[in-house]
Amino acid sequence: MRIILILTFLVLSVSSFYSLAQNPASVNVNELSDDQIVKIISEIEKRGMSESDAIALARARGMSQSQIEILKKRIEETKTKNAQKSHRKVTGLDVVNSETKADKFSQKAKVDSTVVDQRIFGFSLFNNDKLTFDPSVNIPVSQGYVLGAGDELIIEVWGLSQQSYNLTIDRNGTVQIPLIGPVSVGGVTLGEATSMLESRMSSIYSDLKSGSPRTFMSVRTGELKPVKISVIGEVFAPGTYTVPGTASLFNVLYLSGGPSANGSFRDIKLIRAGKVVANLDVY
Repeated sequence: MRIILILTFLVLSVSSFYSLAQNPASVNVNELSDDQIVKIISEIEKRGMSESDAIALARARGMSQSQIEILKKRIEETKTKNAQKSHRKVTGLDVVNSETKADKFSQKAKVDSTVVDQRIFGFSLFNNDKLTFDPSVNIPVSQGYVLGAGDELIIEVWGLSQQSYNLTIDRNGTVQIPLIGPVSVGGVTLGEATSMLESRMSSIYSDLKSGSPRTFMSVRTGELKPVKISVIGEVFAPGTYTVPGTASLFNVLYLSGGPSANGSFRDIKLIRAGKVVANLDVY
């Protein structure tokens, strides 16, 4: 069906996009660039034409079967390339890029174990070369993850319509979606944002909310915002550490070397906006 819709769009808009004649028989698909193919697909999806109309127009205008086959191959090749690029970005398979991003996060503080009384029960938990609590930047986040400025959202639409959106939350907590406008998602969980975005996206993908939908949508996070955490009190290396949004208290304690001899492993406080929101007993 997508191929038929694309043929229809060539019939309707080929002169405006490529300065060619209205007769699709004159279109040489081999001369179209990948960007032009992508643009055609995008415009077709926005039109939402029916299959019967598309078939009737394509046949009436007389595009040859050979050109149809070439176009079909070009479409599949272009979509495969785009899917591979998106997959590498989301999963972190691009090792060089992943390492570059990791450089902006804090490294573990150096603790001279020769001057530390290692009889402190738990010291080795945060200062052992064979045990690490380095925060990971590639693990998935839960539906309860609270979104904020700098987080990237990846929206995938598939089925009767196919589209991908890579959106970064701005400092006002909103994302800008083409043809829809701003949607405020800052301060809400990923699960809540997914419901909000699906409701707004249904204005251009009406089949999302139908009784028997044939268009589907998913929302996931891409690159997450870095978070600055201040570690104060009796730890080996107090200070401010930059960690990914997926970091836990154990990750931050590891970076700071953990509680010192005068500190406590039994009552570590997590403070937000001047209020204690959680207590951690490491033991």
